[in-house]
Amino acid sequence: MAYDNYYSKQNSHSNYRRNQYNDRHDSQYYSTRGNGMPNKKSGARIKDGSNEKPCITAWKKTKVAFLTLIACPNNGKNLLKKDGSVIVNRKGEEYARWTGTIVDRNTGSVSTHSCLYNLATGKLYIPELKMVASPKAANGGFWGNSFVSKRR
Repeated sequence: MAYDNYYSKQNSHSNYRRNQYNDRHDSQYYSTRGNGMPNKKSGARIKDGSNEKPCITAWKKTKVAFLTLIACPNNGKNLLKKDGSVIVNRKGEEYARWTGTIVDRNTGSVSTHSCLYNLATGKLYIPELKMVASPKAANGGFWGNSFVSKRR
């Protein structure tokens, strides 16, 4: 019986210390909404732009920058290949050419990039920056890295 009392006291103390550390750690590094969920750091959505063309708008917050993206499909011949066919990769996925403009709201710098829009999934890829904007993500959209980090 004495063993059980000793073990339960030790176990409850370690749980208290672990929870105390997690509370301090979370509040120090992560800002939260009123319900305790962490704030979003990126988002994307698709909407109809001028002339009934779709337009993707996205935003991303980092430690040093606040970036916004506006992407629209290219006009006329530049949308598809020169022969008029859809761009197809090795896996058989079809893409259309889009143009995206990225604005850094902190510094005011503007950059324009060529993008590929996946017709099946609705994702917009920026190959130069290795980024993807996914307006159909379940959490209200995502704009971020399109690769998996090798660090674990």
